Amino acid sequence: MARILLGLSFNAESVKAVAIDINSGNMIGRAVDDYEIGVIRNKLPTGERIPNGFMLGDPKSWLVSMARAVETLLDETGIPSSEILSVGVSMGSCVVLPTDSFGVPLCLKDEFKSNPHSWPKLWNHKSSFKQAKKMTKIARDRGEPFLDHTGNRISSEWLWPKLLETIDDAPEVAKATEWYIEGSDWIVWQLTGKQIRNQCSAGYKACYVEGFGYPSGSYFEAVSFDLARQAAKIKDIPIMKPGRFVGNLLPEAAQKLGLMPGTPVGAGVASNHVGVAGAGIYTPDTLTIVFGDSTAQMLMSVEERIFEGYSCAVKDGIIDGFWGYEAGQPGTGEIISWFIDTLAPYSLYERSHEDEVDISVTLDRWLSEIPPGSNGVLSLEWFDGNKSVLYNPSLTGCISGLRLASSPAEIYKSLIEASALGSRKIVESFKSGGLPFDKICAVGTIPFESPTALQIYADVLNIPISVPDTPEAIARGTAIIGAMSLDLQSLGYENREDFLKKMKPSEHDFFKPTPSNVLVYEELFSKYCSMHDKMSG
Repeated sequence: MARILLGLSFNAESVKAVAIDINSGNMIGRAVDDYEIGVIRNKLPTGERIPNGFMLGDPKSWLVSMARAVETLLDETGIPSSEILSVGVSMGSCVVLPTDSFGVPLCLKDEFKSNPHSWPKLWNHKSSFKQAKKMTKIARDRGEPFLDHTGNRISSEWLWPKLLETIDDAPEVAKATEWYIEGSDWIVWQLTGKQIRNQCSAGYKACYVEGFGYPSGSYFEAVSFDLARQAAKIKDIPIMKPGRFVGNLLPEAAQKLGLMPGTPVGAGVASNHVGVAGAGIYTPDTLTIVFGDSTAQMLMSVEERIFEGYSCAVKDGIIDGFWGYEAGQPGTGEIISWFIDTLAPYSLYERSHEDEVDISVTLDRWLSEIPPGSNGVLSLEWFDGNKSVLYNPSLTGCISGLRLASSPAEIYKSLIEASALGSRKIVESFKSGGLPFDKICAVGTIPFESPTALQIYADVLNIPISVPDTPEAIARGTAIIGAMSLDLQSLGYENREDFLKKMKPSEHDFFKPTPSNVLVYEELFSKYCSMHDKMSG
């Protein structure tokens, strides 16, 4: 009997294909394929320069790399295509693109390929801030009820501001756009021939609230009649919960992927959100911190709570049956990369060479050698703005307390501490909003590359942190949530909870707060809050 769950996880530079055994939860294999064209920052592939703040992707590269990744996975593992039970899809969100009525991206058409607005806008495309500000003001003035679930604002990272930016700045592209669609939903469309909108992305990135739907037509008309026309069309597209059955793999798609036609395909999910299931979290009241270029904090609860401090609250947005609360900090991993590229001294590389270890290991040793508080150096992590709890992308970072004797190691530790202190601001807002919890799970690359960073988080938050034994929580979760498209009872599971419990990975590491460090960070958090309030005003 077929036994393999296939997960296709798309990020900004590559796609990852993983195979999970449905009977054991073990990962049988993985394959990564880098896009021929990754993040487009300065020039389009056609040579035209693009405006500042644009972060674009190439849909053709997504499809080519998807096929190569699946081919490599099957070749290296020896898994026959007949063993694949289902296909799950995840992608960073909000990645959105304009298409014609058949789903062909406008950037692949000769008449539009030189216009940057015809290309997919990645999640960290920030130039639509003006449109987000306009939409937020109109929504607040009108008292739009969806604001209760979107942190009382609309983000420049979301679907509607990116579409409105196209309407404002490239009306010829907007006029030719039949569908404006999330990237994960577009991939599912290519695989099944069916267009749906997944509830995760619709809720967190397009202001969809279960029971109410998208924002009202009159609201969109108050913003832009052209936006209202596009929104009216999108409202007719079915909303599907994470991983639910969308359709069977088309023969032409199956041929390109080397899979069996008719294989069930599940609704897409946003990458960070699917990491919750990939970490083995399927019950409420455990905070999952997903570390990557940015940091996302995810919490499931049976309670609906309205308060300031989260990015979005979506019913059935992470795993259906629960409210999913999301907050975030932009730039966490990118701040580490910035430090390495900009401030890291030659001595860092010398030590790494002498110790015969990767730079990440030396940086982790720096963290362990500098005392809590970084000898007076205190930072704000707003190098790419603040997403939670303030949500202001124009805010900037800060490194204070520098002296002539301050070392690069102290600066680096202060940046990691700032990330943890910012996470504590989010934790405090969740708790004050009526969402208490006492367990944290951390996933991503940082928990494996820098265990000392996780210890700092445990000390700052004063909450134990567990790390599941998988650096591939997002890819695992993609395959696992994709299995929601199957009849799990026919596969030997009594219910969804039994299945998710079986998929839970073992524990890799566990970090308990160190009492002496907790005391230091209590005082440091007070100083951080003072700087936080002063610099935000």
